[in-house]
Amino acid sequence: MRAAAYAIRSLTAVPRAGAPAPTRRHIASDRPVGNQAMLRRTPCKSVEVCKDIKGDPSQFAAEAEKKIAARAEALKNAPPGSFEEQDRQRAGQRATHWESVLKAHKIDFTSQVRGFFINPAMDGVAGAATDDCADFPGGTPIVPIAKGDKCVQLPARSEDKAAQVDKPGPLNPDEAALVDKILRIGAHEPQHVAFDKAQKDKTKQINPAEDEKDPQTQKRQTDEPDCDKNSADYLLSEMSAAIAEFPVTFKNLAKQPDQAQATEATANNIATRSGESIHGAITKLKCSCNCQRVDDMVVKTVEFSTKGWPPDQKDAFLKAMTRLVPADWPQPLQSSSTRVDDARRDPIR
Repeated sequence: MRAAAYAIRSLTAVPRAGAPAPTRRHIASDRPVGNQAMLRRTPCKSVEVCKDIKGDPSQFAAEAEKKIAARAEALKNAPPGSFEEQDRQRAGQRATHWESVLKAHKIDFTSQVRGFFINPAMDGVAGAATDDCADFPGGTPIVPIAKGDKCVQLPARSEDKAAQVDKPGPLNPDEAALVDKILRIGAHEPQHVAFDKAQKDKTKQINPAEDEKDPQTQKRQTDEPDCDKNSADYLLSEMSAAIAEFPVTFKNLAKQPDQAQATEATANNIATRSGESIHGAITKLKCSCNCQRVDDMVVKTVEFSTKGWPPDQKDAFLKAMTRLVPADWPQPLQSSSTRVDDARRDPIR
């Protein structure tokens, strides 16, 4: 697993009546994962497709939670003087080199999160996790905090790698690739917070809460029992955060000879990676919700996430997604210049 390519986050939401209450962390969802929830009804996708979804954020989160818990227990019981014990002592330290790299490349994170802090239990599991500072393992790493302040948890090894590129002067290709990963995670995590804040504003909600007493709402919930607001908002936020990674490569590698190749690699990564991907999130939604409902939510999420982008950057993103996931990319977002009519060219049907 390439931990730097993925990220996990927290989710604070109120479930609809009758639905299990999720825990605060995205990786600790109490909702059934995988087949248990999906096989009752698949409004848009077949049962076979929904059995094993590549890039399903909720499945990745469930697996990551188990691994993080196991590593936390190992660190807790580490003998004095051991490598693990040294790692444990770093818990809660500010990731100064990581933040320095972000600031040097003008990645704004301070408007959404209080900072990046080391959680050694995440090493080898995930790239980052955003949660309430008050819920940071072992207690808040920063004071004072206000209710709802967010802190990003980061693996210790990630901070160590950031130290290698936190320097002035030109970078070799390997160092440039590492910086690109750091910046993408640095853009990904705050985007979760921005998206979730917007969903609390009724004038900006992509997936508004429904009137539980409305007969049409009750019928839809009967027809689509797993298409609840919690699950949909969770997946849409993952999609928005993945989209936020694209401008990093597009902007920071714009003057390099291999910019087109690097941008294509980033687009392919966020669209189809095995941990948390745009295609995985869309597929998960379509295994629970009506196709048109999903398309509408995806279009609004993309519009929200790309607002203010330069035209050439947005066009490059839409072209890439049209090419990479044409079977599930909503028609209104498909770039006419790259629209694929031959479904045989879809690499991840």
